[in-house]
Amino acid sequence: MPFDSKDFLKLAEQLYGDQTYKHVKEAALRTSVSRAYYAIFLFMRELVRAKLSDTWLIDLFSKVSESGLIHSCVKEIIGRADRYVEKLYGNLFRMRKKSDYNLNATIKFKDAEESIGTAKKIIDLSERLHDSIEAQKISDIVINYYDRLTKQKRRNS
Repeated sequence: MPFDSKDFLKLAEQLYGDQTYKHVKEAALRTSVSRAYYAIFLFMRELVRAKLSDTWLIDLFSKVSESGLIHSCVKEIIGRADRYVEKLYGNLFRMRKKSDYNLNATIKFKDAEESIGTAKKIIDLSERLHDSIEAQKISDIVINYYDRLTKQKRRNS
């Protein structure tokens, strides 16, 4: 049985609320923000994959999924389907980057709470998003990201 990415959101909630980690609370809050993002990113990535019907398109998407380009690919697909969800996803992504990479920023309870709340809101809107994503309308995005990936690989070799 495949891993349920929403379990990352459960972990984020536990880390946010668990006083066991009070001696490393900011690390727990940073991890909570990151896990909330990855719960949504993986959930959305699989939602997109499920909407793709052509085997060759699924293969291209799988190749993009193995690269860092997948984050912006998923965001662009979400944006084409639903601008509001794209905005929520973008906010969550920015908070995750701040939590993971900006060691000078202080991550507070409020930041983790907002990230968890945003992740839950996106899950609540996922049915609406699922209905808005049409394979024909997103195939060009997948192809574009695959092309970018192959160009990157050529430059690096």
